[in-house]
Amino acid sequence: MEEDRISQLPDEILLQILSFTDIHEAIQTSILSRRWKNLWHSLSDLHFHLTRFAAHTHSPLNNYKAAQATSHHFSDFISHFLSHSDNATSIRSFLLSFDSLFVRTSAPFIEKCVYYALHHGVQSLSLRLRTYYYHHEPILFASESLQELELTQIKNTAYFPSCFSFPHLKTLCLQGYYFTSHIDTDLKEPFSGFPELEKLTLRHCSCIVSRIVVKAPSLRFLEIIDDTESVNLHQERRMGEISAPLLTCFRYEGLCAFECLKVDFPMLEEVYFDVYRRVNVRGMDLRCVSMLHQFGNATTVVLTLDTLEVIKSDGDFIEQSPSPFPNMKRLKLIKGRWDISTVLQCVMSYLTVKTLHCDSFTMEVPHGVDVVEHNLSDSDDGGADLLQLLQRMFE
Repeated sequence: MEEDRISQLPDEILLQILSFTDIHEAIQTSILSRRWKNLWHSLSDLHFHLTRFAAHTHSPLNNYKAAQATSHHFSDFISHFLSHSDNATSIRSFLLSFDSLFVRTSAPFIEKCVYYALHHGVQSLSLRLRTYYYHHEPILFASESLQELELTQIKNTAYFPSCFSFPHLKTLCLQGYYFTSHIDTDLKEPFSGFPELEKLTLRHCSCIVSRIVVKAPSLRFLEIIDDTESVNLHQERRMGEISAPLLTCFRYEGLCAFECLKVDFPMLEEVYFDVYRRVNVRGMDLRCVSMLHQFGNATTVVLTLDTLEVIKSDGDFIEQSPSPFPNMKRLKLIKGRWDISTVLQCVMSYLTVKTLHCDSFTMEVPHGVDVVEHNLSDSDDGGADLLQLLQRMFE
């Protein structure tokens, strides 16, 4: 019989191998031999996906009744798994995903899983759920070990609890949360409990309309994605303040221009903007220009062609406005959601006229995109070679 060399490896290496497999497959290794029988009890990466469970057990998720039944079996499986895990094992990462539109999870079960993970010193926690926290008390927890936290509401919106306390949290990703609650309607600084936060991502959150304040002394990366199609484009959408003295990178994607009453990020290096509205909103071009000027100390600027379409709405205004990025060393234009093949010369001049004289300046333009003096609908000249037009701009 051929020697089983894999089974002779130390537990630490075998557990590392199991961490790359599906949790159901990891459990199945218990039938291989005595050597493998109890290894899964000591897994430190616990990732539970409802859809994977359904596929593994051949359970349906295609309607509400079937999905709810599968969800109950899935919850029982998780409870059984946790009850047989080694209590002495620290958890490195814990992911709980009820990724089905037909399943609404219960807060008590979620709290049970969260408390288990926190009690075992979890470092990375991810919850992808569909539930209504405003129908009962929000989950209350604190942790000294947690460094990464992802909270995602699937096709739903929930209130962001104001009672989190994670003194060593480095990364936070939120999707589908209101920054207020039925308990605290005046919540202004929802991230005050994260003094070491370095990376913050907000997706489909109400941060812009609620005028929240972000004060994060250690924050280095901030990303805001507000691409909800049903958004009221005429509603005032402003954050109150962003104070991040160490922030180096800011990314924004949304239907409307990003607006903030007060900003403070002196170390900013890179910005990315994708504003892609396709309806006529009065003053949107001016808001977009104002947005760019708020991030004027950036050295690397990435803009979608959709954003330039918004800016060009008032050519006379931008021709009289100073360049928003006097410190820019690199400008990168990229394709957006819409099929755009031309950029107005006045927009390029607005962005670069004060920068192209810098020896270190570089610019990237998508293949097939031309700089033109007028819209094609207003001129029969068509597109022109980009380099020739840029040279003519500064003759």
